[in-house]
Amino acid sequence: MRWSEIPVSARRYILYHTMVSPLLIVWYMLPLYMFMTGYSVLDIGIVFTVVNILSIPVVYLIGRVFDRIAIRHGLVLIDGLDGAAYVLYGLSYGPLAPLMLALGILFEKISGWFYHLYPAAEKLLYPRERIEEIYAWHMRLPEISQLVGFLLLGYMFGYIYNTPESFRTAFLLFGLSSVFTMAYLWLFLPRLDKKERVEPEPFVFRIDREFKIILIIEALLTIGWGLA
Repeated sequence: MRWSEIPVSARRYILYHTMVSPLLIVWYMLPLYMFMTGYSVLDIGIVFTVVNILSIPVVYLIGRVFDRIAIRHGLVLIDGLDGAAYVLYGLSYGPLAPLMLALGILFEKISGWFYHLYPAAEKLLYPRERIEEIYAWHMRLPEISQLVGFLLLGYMFGYIYNTPESFRTAFLLFGLSSVFTMAYLWLFLPRLDKKERVEPEPFVFRIDREFKIILIIEALLTIGWGLA
């Protein structure tokens, strides 16, 4: 499937993910920054654990709310929360540094509650009859963007601008960039409101052998990510 054959709204959505993918390097820069500023592995573990306890999952309630609210609003909110988190990381110095870091991590965790809105948006934006071909583009462009972006940003902040001050400046710039991505989502994506929703197909849940294997794999991935 050619890029030009993809519906305009779907192309804009894929380009959005292509733009923001390099910013995921913050997930790796933050623990490194905390090490650089004197936190131990135990300290970092405690901060992340406390934030995880505070951020009790409310995905079900959020899903209920967005049954009545345009999905686009939720996508904008995700970028707003992530941008605020990055700004807080950039302000994490002096005696208030632990508070700023904890609040930033909490904001990122809250934004994660809304991530299930992404597949909901894709189901509305991507024509069902050609969804596999569109997903090829959906995976390809953001992955290439992340590959190039991580190499460039990793070199910059690993070898050139590798001081705590440089990291804080980077966090602030990454956070301010969310103003652009929020405006992009608001201006160039449809509302994805109730009238655009699709009726769910009948679904029967059963636990078979294949599902158990997938469940074990997902559990191992979750444990591995948590340990990392």
